[in-house]
Amino acid sequence: MSRRRNQKKQTNKKSKTGKIVLIIVLVITLIGAGAGGYAWYLFQPVSSDETTVSFTIAEGDDVAAELVEAGLIRSDLAFKFATRFGGAGDNFKAGNYDLSPSMSVYDMINKFVNGEFSEQMRFTIFEGNDLSQIAVSISQVLDATPEEILKQIDDIDFIKSIQGDYWFLTDAIYNEEIKHPLEGYLYPDTYFVDKTSTVQTIVQQGLDNMLTQLEPLKADMQSSSHSINELMTMASIVEKETILDKDRPKVAGVFYNRIEAGMSLGSDVTVGYSLGKHDINYTTEELQNDSPYNTYVVIGLPPGPIASPAISAIKGALYPEDNDYYYFIGDICTDNTVYYATTQAEHDANVDKYLGCYRNQD
Repeated sequence: MSRRRNQKKQTNKKSKTGKIVLIIVLVITLIGAGAGGYAWYLFQPVSSDETTVSFTIAEGDDVAAELVEAGLIRSDLAFKFATRFGGAGDNFKAGNYDLSPSMSVYDMINKFVNGEFSEQMRFTIFEGNDLSQIAVSISQVLDATPEEILKQIDDIDFIKSIQGDYWFLTDAIYNEEIKHPLEGYLYPDTYFVDKTSTVQTIVQQGLDNMLTQLEPLKADMQSSSHSINELMTMASIVEKETILDKDRPKVAGVFYNRIEAGMSLGSDVTVGYSLGKHDINYTTEELQNDSPYNTYVVIGLPPGPIASPAISAIKGALYPEDNDYYYFIGDICTDNTVYYATTQAEHDANVDKYLGCYRNQD
């Protein structure tokens, strides 16, 4: 009797164990099926809406995060998974794309890899361009004249509506002596525009780029003894006065020395901006023109920037070299080497020695 009872107990135990294993397998299968279904769902279009949305990829963008923010995909992780294991890697091509919520993750990835851009054009803001030059460049990609474009860029209501998005746009830009409030704040770079672009969206592209460039410098700029407007103004002058990045901190140091000594900056590039012309040779009358931008007749910095500076010029203005120089010239006749001097006599000697070709044009 006891042996049969033990066999029966063992049989019941095995039966219960088998049932438990079966249940576990069934649960895992159901969970797996559910997870697989959910994963499939993450790669599908977010809706059937075929409305076209303009989406821009720039160098260094977190494309997945921006697609989620734009409401074009459900999961940045799913997008990154599809990109990595689908072989796309880092092969996305920068530019503007026409996307819609009705596109799957794979449709978008294929567009980015193949460079299937929207109908777009590009224009460039060159280092040292001022807004009048930038307006001409924009007029080549938009149906508007440079004058109309400049008027829209200068629109105070528009500027005030976006000012809060950019910590570097202080109220100093509204100084009545400033020609253009946003002068110097559109970062020099190549930009893509399409049929949906407007002057205002292009301006915001330039400001967004400047925001990205300045973000690592924010704390130092805000704690500087110079205002942000002063730093950007100095950067714009340094940008126009120098060619090589290595000279920029040193030239900025020269200008700060002159300001501290109560001397005028005597910068030809500010004369050009005050006159609305770009030259390397100005008459005595032009050098004495009565403008707050003419640093031959005013002491200190002009009221605002005179051009769009590159980040190297901005860093030069923010982190100037401590030196004892008050003068400099660039050897425009040969290799653009910059020569520095502490006295007017030394400076005059450098001019005679290195600017012979320039003087021979007179």
